[in-house]
Amino acid sequence: MRLWHMAVVAAAGLFAASCCDGGGGAAVSAPSGLYPAPQGDKWGFIDREGKPALEPRYDAVGAFSDGFAAVQVGGRRGKWGFIDTSGKVAVQTAYDAVLPFSEGFAAVKKENLWGYVGRDGKEAFKPHFDDAQSFSEGLAAVHVGGRGGKWGYIDRSGKIVITPQFEEADAFSGGLACVMVNRKWGYINKRGETAISPNFDGAMPFAEGLGLVRVGRSWGYVDGTGSTVIIPQYDDAGGFRDGLARVKSGKTWGFINKSGATVIDAKYDDVQGFSEGLAAVRVGTKWGFIDRQGQFVINPQYDAAGPFTGGLSFVVDQKTQRYVDKKGQSVWPK
Repeated sequence: MRLWHMAVVAAAGLFAASCCDGGGGAAVSAPSGLYPAPQGDKWGFIDREGKPALEPRYDAVGAFSDGFAAVQVGGRRGKWGFIDTSGKVAVQTAYDAVLPFSEGFAAVKKENLWGYVGRDGKEAFKPHFDDAQSFSEGLAAVHVGGRGGKWGYIDRSGKIVITPQFEEADAFSGGLACVMVNRKWGYINKRGETAISPNFDGAMPFAEGLGLVRVGRSWGYVDGTGSTVIIPQYDDAGGFRDGLARVKSGKTWGFINKSGATVIDAKYDDVQGFSEGLAAVRVGTKWGFIDRQGQFVINPQYDAAGPFTGGLSFVVDQKTQRYVDKKGQSVWPK
């Protein structure tokens, strides 16, 4: 599996571990209204006003997802479990690694094998997969067969519904999943049928109706039939968010729309995808935020920055970790 496995699988983004996602930046789960926050060498959670919500007692945490947050106790090599929004233990800290809850399940690792726990805190499917991904659109990619094995997909009953046959596989998005066959990437539907032939050197999940694909060293976009919508021409790129996608030409980044037209010139040293109308961009060594017109809303001043979620962004300013609002005002610490 090429994406996302970390000790806490950093749904927590900048928090307990550095992070990434296909669109460039990690996400905090806004619906819970709770945000991971450090105090000394421990992690707890604050609310949207920056007030303490859950006591800092964990060695590392993940963001809330599907009503639960991953937490680690016992030091850097400690075990992982989950808490609910009240701070109550929902899944015992008994696992070596976890993925965020999604569609009622969370993938968990024990003794080098992956399984799934349910919202009741019990193991829905005992650990017996070599690797596993989160559920998406009712299916989850799993790896069987050990070294040299293959990826397939299970449904919510734990039944294998798409026979393991792929060298790599990603989550379903928009009814399609990108998979690798004979070192080439294509897309399948939920019946396991080829929807877009594996002719690409790289591929990422569909986002807002378009799939990101690589031909040689250049990235472009296809629609659900595999027809080219935006000719591969970029040195790097991300999925569409809020109608815009980040693209790299040479050494700088900008943004395009779904017609392939440049809407924000490539002039930044790094960028993240848009979230809640703003995108983090780096100029030199500092991060700031721009709006959809490319105007700075928060000038570059941070050493690191995450996307806005629920009106807040987690940033690092001269080694100080803080949450800021869309005006750049510190919400936490006050």
